[in-house]
Amino acid sequence: GTPDLRRLYLQDISTVSGVPCKSFSATASPDESTGSSTSALGWGGQPIADSGNHRIAYFGRNRNKTAQQRQRATHNRAEFASRDAGLQQPAPSLLPAHVRSSEDIMSVEDIVQLLRRLNRAEALPDRVFRALHHLDSRAVALLLKDLSKAGHDARSFELFDSLRNLPDRHPLRHLCDVYTYTAAISLCISPQHADRAMELLADMKARGVERNVHTYTALMNVCIKCGKHAAALGIFNNMKAEGCTPNVVTFNTLIDVYGKLGQWERAVEVIKLMRAQGVQPALRTFNTLIIACNMCNQPREALSIYQELLDSGFDANSTTYNALISAYGKMGQLDRVLEVYKDMVYRGLDRSVITYSSLISACEKAGRWETALQLFEEMQRDGCTPNTVTYNSLITACGQGSQWEMARQVFEQMQSKGCTPDVVTYTALISVLERGGQWLLALEA
Repeated sequence: GTPDLRRLYLQDISTVSGVPCKSFSATASPDESTGSSTSALGWGGQPIADSGNHRIAYFGRNRNKTAQQRQRATHNRAEFASRDAGLQQPAPSLLPAHVRSSEDIMSVEDIVQLLRRLNRAEALPDRVFRALHHLDSRAVALLLKDLSKAGHDARSFELFDSLRNLPDRHPLRHLCDVYTYTAAISLCISPQHADRAMELLADMKARGVERNVHTYTALMNVCIKCGKHAAALGIFNNMKAEGCTPNVVTFNTLIDVYGKLGQWERAVEVIKLMRAQGVQPALRTFNTLIIACNMCNQPREALSIYQELLDSGFDANSTTYNALISAYGKMGQLDRVLEVYKDMVYRGLDRSVITYSSLISACEKAGRWETALQLFEEMQRDGCTPNTVTYNSLITACGQGSQWEMARQVFEQMQSKGCTPDVVTYTALISVLERGGQWLLALEA
């Protein structure tokens, strides 16, 4: 089989010094947490022969793994090796001597920290590319995502573009595979980057890079976040045309697409399609469908889906309860809304800003401004920070009760807390002031 880069590269190292990551013995060594012995394993999960006093560099992300985590990681490496035998690193002989130095080894966290310290105008340092010779494509995909999480999307794009623009024979060119392309696509969540995501998919096809279900699902999610719902539906159809089988995440995304397109009937049909293809709906599937029905103003259908959720053996979670509050609120059944909320508290489920905003919105629709204010106070005692939607619903609720002074106080608190008003906020406030005969205050707003 293909030689294991780390095993061949590190087998003859007798000492490791200056390496910015932990080392452990190639022989059986006691586990720090349990005291049991574990054998060193190569990249693909193969055991490494006893090398005496030799030391093997640690390549993992977490430097303090428990025995259970090591066992799970070993199983995953073995599974990846058997599944992706064609995606191995090049043989060590292809690596220039200067990049085979142990001093070039860096963990994903170390590379992220290095790039975070750079000024925006600085180019990617050579040290990063030398370190990439010691990472596989999954680690590079993780690096791209971690850079984005750290608020450095531009660096993530720059790094991946540098790799995919390399000549085909370059030792780092193999890092541009299904894992890194899919990661790069998933990061294009801003509207201005939607075209980039489409271009990356086309580039994969042109270069003969595998496109799998995760690639297409990631692109569908990008289209949804960028407001291109019809394009997301087109991606799903293209995926099926290319013979790629959807998974449960893909179907959940498809339900979300239909909900945002206002096609709730088709959203409901997705569960039947899933079962016909041998894919069992998950709790998230039902939650997404309930939310889709709510978005399409079909609360009764949402409650029907909730019953199907229970019949399928699932227990409702916080997301389910939030959707139920919204459904009952749309039907004007405030008593049922409050029952759901009390049950959430009794079961110890997390209440989020979505929970309280939905509760206050239900009070608004029922004309119960006093209850809305009580829930708003309880929200703050619960340590939950209101957002613009919360304040808008509360101002509107005050307007339903002709409480213009209270509405104005809520608006002032909103500004003092640094929450930015939007068009809905000002429209609601002006409406309340007009009802109260406060024309001058309405003009000032």
